[in-house]
Amino acid sequence: MTAMDSKPLLFRILGEPVCVEMPTPPARMRLDEMLPTLYALQDGFSEVGTRRHGRPVSCARGCAACCRIQPVPVTPIEAYALLLLVEGLPEPRKSAVVSRFAECAARLNEAGLAEGFLTGRRPSSQEQAKAEAMQYFDLKLACPFLEDDACSIYPARPFTCREYFVTTPPDLCTDPIGNPVRTVPGIVQAVQANGATAAAFLGSVGFAVPLTLALLYAGKHRAVLEREYDSNRVISHSVADLYAVAGTQGLLG
Repeated sequence: MTAMDSKPLLFRILGEPVCVEMPTPPARMRLDEMLPTLYALQDGFSEVGTRRHGRPVSCARGCAACCRIQPVPVTPIEAYALLLLVEGLPEPRKSAVVSRFAECAARLNEAGLAEGFLTGRRPSSQEQAKAEAMQYFDLKLACPFLEDDACSIYPARPFTCREYFVTTPPDLCTDPIGNPVRTVPGIVQAVQANGATAAAFLGSVGFAVPLTLALLYAGKHRAVLEREYDSNRVISHSVADLYAVAGTQGLLG
């Protein structure tokens, strides 16, 4: 890719430049085709945020507690990207991953949680939200992409995984609600921005779901998620939503 085939996207976060080269898109594009550029930007934001925070990050390969119990919300755009990723896996790995997703969905359905997540129903109170979170944690649903205590899709991991940096001892992560787990604050919450983009384009189906239900959700809404839009509109909306989130957090400049 030459300089003429790409264009820079530049942010200034906490006074530091974060720039990535975005390949020039075709006239029309799907929303998920913007993800590689947004992921690259988020990685740059995270590098600035963790370095500025000063405390060493305890997350490392083999430390997979969060991958084994947490719901990991993904945007509809990410859910569709994950569906395409799984569909492109070679056998027998594809069947193994699909089976893991199916098992997670079945257990969430048995626990009475799947329908609420898949329809975008919000908890009626903070107490209900905490109770549902604890119920999810108790199921101990490992991420379907977790293999040998490591992420098997690390370059394509969702925003939430790219934004979550723990600075306390790893053993506390086995109970992130009951234990005093501390994370690096102040990193741009790109998942919120991508969620806003999804809501703007997708309307009533633009809500986040747990990663464990990503294939089920994306399959259900595939016809909507595979739509193409004017590329300039997708890019401008995605960047504007990212700026809005960063500005709200006071990180720009």
